[in-house]
Amino acid sequence: MGFDPNLPVVDSLLTDLGLESVGYIQTIRNGLWLDLPIGSVSGNIRTTLSRIGTIASAYNLPNTGLTGQSIALGAVVATMNAITTVSGGYRVGGSSYGSTLDWFISFPKRLLDIVALMHDQLTPGQVQSYIAPVGHFVQGERTEEKSPTEATNVGRAVILHGVLGRDSARLTAGRDPVAQAFPYVTAGDGFYRDGSFIYHGNVPYTGSYGAVLLSNVAALFRMLRNSPWSFSSADPDNMFAAVDNAYAPFIYNGIAMDGVAGRAIAREGAHDHERARGMMGDILLLAESASSAQRSRWRSIVKGWFERDGWYSLEQFPLTSVVEAARVDSLMKDTSVVALAEPVRCQLFAGMDRIVHRRPNWALSISMDSTRTTFFEHGNGENLRGWHTNNGMTYWCFDRPLEDPIFVWRQWKGTTFVPFEPPAIGESVTLPAADSLRVTLVPFDSRMPAPADPSFSSEPTVRHARATPSS
Repeated sequence: MGFDPNLPVVDSLLTDLGLESVGYIQTIRNGLWLDLPIGSVSGNIRTTLSRIGTIASAYNLPNTGLTGQSIALGAVVATMNAITTVSGGYRVGGSSYGSTLDWFISFPKRLLDIVALMHDQLTPGQVQSYIAPVGHFVQGERTEEKSPTEATNVGRAVILHGVLGRDSARLTAGRDPVAQAFPYVTAGDGFYRDGSFIYHGNVPYTGSYGAVLLSNVAALFRMLRNSPWSFSSADPDNMFAAVDNAYAPFIYNGIAMDGVAGRAIAREGAHDHERARGMMGDILLLAESASSAQRSRWRSIVKGWFERDGWYSLEQFPLTSVVEAARVDSLMKDTSVVALAEPVRCQLFAGMDRIVHRRPNWALSISMDSTRTTFFEHGNGENLRGWHTNNGMTYWCFDRPLEDPIFVWRQWKGTTFVPFEPPAIGESVTLPAADSLRVTLVPFDSRMPAPADPSFSSEPTVRHARATPSS
């Protein structure tokens, strides 16, 4: 989309992008960076590609100080030549090490985005050489066996690889399995009819892995729209419905509720506003592929979130994407879009043991567990002490800024809770599901107790939870 580079929020992003890129260019040595040795830590390739992407963006975008400059083009070519040929790099004939997800998801996304940005400045030989490692590491034939989020991650890489390589069969191989993200499920990973989203088998993950899925699908719908490879008219219906049923309920005035973010709640640089901003931007992008009624409603919802965000203004908390910033700025200035208020309702997400209760001027969410869901998730060194975050953890959201966020941890009246011994800290990703068929009884007021299982009885649920990490 077009944008005005002189808008204050956009101009600030462009200036920062240019300064950051200059710093990277000045420290390149033999096509790489000395602080990112290649060969044993996969994260160093990921960061290398991120830096190259930053320079490529500064070359292509206006007002960065490096726009169209040969020094930036030379830096991109030199670093891409190095990372796709050096021993231990992302190259044809190479072997993976470190994180498997880097080689199949993170590296392809970053590398292909760079080639797409620089395509008109590269020779056909350079394009084919740079994208060849994706064909080596991401075959795509097992995409249909993956979970919905994994399928969209891999599918996005295979599709863009097909676009840049002008390979129709590759495009089809990437597109078809992505549709597996859309049908509802009744167990395991995916979307449920009640709006629940599960990942890793038993973890409520709408606001993290679900957000990744939303981002992928929004980009793919936009990329393939009006092409021979566009999704059929029936494919997107459940995904479009998920905006209203799965994502919007867990965003309140510009923040994403923590109870569906899994171990991302402990991740630096992924707090509630950042997670929400990503989903809000992706909802606006997905709206471009939706019906006119959906597009109008979603734009009004997102505008309301931004207008009521009392914690950060757009200038205080700038969006990291120039295009996203421009898209939001256009929305906020569009007087034909009327901001929608937060709804007043209570929603039960039985498939993932979550409740969102909204009243005028505030909302709360409650995180519970049962045999459907795990106590908590930890892995990759993250969220190692999130032991009780699904044992009735309650989060309060208000419509006015406060000095500090409010989190409530309490034993609700009418429940019996026997704390479990915290498991040893390890590197496993998921823990076993809870041992009860019923979640804890949580009375909102005199009218609505909130069990997440139809087998609930008037007797309080007793917790005897002793969990150990899975292998």
